[in-house]
Amino acid sequence: MRQKLVTLLKDCLYVLEKVIDAPYELRQMQEQVERKIAEMRKEQQSGGKKVA
Repeated sequence: MRQKLVTLLKDCLYVLEKVIDAPYELRQMQEQVERKIAEMRKEQQSGGKKVA
């Protein structure tokens, strides 16, 4: 399930690039998505437990 969410978030990056015209806003949104992907991967590696 988490892998599917990570895949969806990666697809979200593609969609953001196609929809957002302002470079600064695009970069901020990309960074938020990338942080969420990294967070989910850490949780997955730790067995689904929250990592501080």
